[in-house]
Amino acid sequence: MRKIIFLLLITTFPVLCWSATGEGSIPWNIIKLQILNFAVFFVIVALLIKTKVNPILENMKNEYLLKANEAQKKLEEAKKQRDELKEKIANVENLYSKSIAEAKKEAEQRKKQQILNAKENVSQMHKDLERQIEALKQNYANTIKKELVNASITELKRDLDEDFDEASFNQLQKNFVDRMDVRL
Repeated sequence: MRKIIFLLLITTFPVLCWSATGEGSIPWNIIKLQILNFAVFFVIVALLIKTKVNPILENMKNEYLLKANEAQKKLEEAKKQRDELKEKIANVENLYSKSIAEAKKEAEQRKKQQILNAKENVSQMHKDLERQIEALKQNYANTIKKELVNASITELKRDLDEDFDEASFNQLQKNFVDRMDVRL
């Protein structure tokens, strides 16, 4: 209401100033015409606002609300997608951690198995070497025995070629047995 009175005073101010110039009385006819003129102007502006501007503003309001709703839906969808992506990232990180842990565990098991296999191989090689050494010892012992026997036979032949008596034969036999006992 204050705005209407303010507008009325502004539109009628020039007339009031004119009447105050001293030409006489207040021109009520002009004031009435100005009030009527202002009322017609006000009605036209109100009708224009109501018929033209209000629908435009209403449309703009509806568009704004529609866009705001769409934006809110998109925001909620984006938040939902963000949460899903965060969950997927967390799942991938967990899977990555589990895979790394499993790979480390499997590598450790393979390492232990390889060490165990290597120890078994070394043990088997050690046993094989011991058998080979034992076989070589036996082979050398047999070779030495054969050489001793051959040497003894050669010595016996030489001694047999010489004339000997029973005492020398017993002495040779005793020497032979002593040599065999010492070398074995």
